[in-house]
Amino acid sequence: MRKRLPVCLATVAAMLSGEGCGDTPGAPVPRVKLRMQLDWMPEPEFGGLYAAKALGYFDEVGLDVELIPGAPGVPVAQMVASGTCELGVLSSDQILTMRAQGGDVVAIFATFTQNPTGVMVHDGSPARNLKDVWTTGITLATEPGLPWVQLMNAQYGTDGVKIVANTGGVTSFMANPALAQSIFVTSEPVTMQLNKVPVRVFSVAESGYNPYGAVYATRRGFLDSHRDALRAFAVAAQRGWAAYLATPERFNRAICALNPAMGFEAMNLAAPIMRPYLEGLPGATGPIGWMDGARWATTQQQLIEVGLLKSGGDTTMAFENLIAR
Repeated sequence: MRKRLPVCLATVAAMLSGEGCGDTPGAPVPRVKLRMQLDWMPEPEFGGLYAAKALGYFDEVGLDVELIPGAPGVPVAQMVASGTCELGVLSSDQILTMRAQGGDVVAIFATFTQNPTGVMVHDGSPARNLKDVWTTGITLATEPGLPWVQLMNAQYGTDGVKIVANTGGVTSFMANPALAQSIFVTSEPVTMQLNKVPVRVFSVAESGYNPYGAVYATRRGFLDSHRDALRAFAVAAQRGWAAYLATPERFNRAICALNPAMGFEAMNLAAPIMRPYLEGLPGATGPIGWMDGARWATTQQQLIEVGLLKSGGDTTMAFENLIAR
């Protein structure tokens, strides 16, 4: 399963606080520069951001937003905490872990209400859910240290599953009908669809572990000093997601030009697959972008249970909703 070097560029521009307005009548108010470090290459999972930029939603509210492509190993959390960039894309568990290490990161917007990672099996596999993957002798290619994997191990043991390293790509999976593989919902399953290989996908949320995905994060200090600008960013991003989901193909051509390796057809296939993960499980408590405090507290407790956090803190400091519920 992919996960995620470029560095952020430029310097922070003048702020909306009025600096640079001057006393001269008609002097232009400088726009706020926001560098957003993505955790992967341009793909539909960032579609709302690219739509908001293409439609001028950021410009309308005085923001100069730069979307910086990511790559495997990009240290987004460290870049945000150090101020190398004003915004970055993380998951809520990454934010909690970073904060436990003393990093100044805080979430302001959650794209995926349901976590967009999962397990993929061939259509002929006996597995019908994650429990089956753990109890019917299946070989699973994944990262053994992932929190949800450890939670599944604790619940069902490891006698009924053989866990091997996920080396990336889908070559081994395609060659072995008995293999299961951890995936990102808009990536490997789309490749299978293009190759006409029938698969089933089980959401990691089935394990009970469901951190928010593609969370837009900043530093607390920057949030406190630029709250109005970041609120405007969150609202514009939400508008961008509404536009993207309405007609994803309208924006995918431009996104594909930035990442031709994925391809226009693949991006168009990915968008409808992604939609339910954006909208969330039945009973989701808010719109795209909005975050539930109970979800943050649950994720923190689960990280403690698997030993990835030593103790809990005040999760209300880890996020702040800047959009209406």
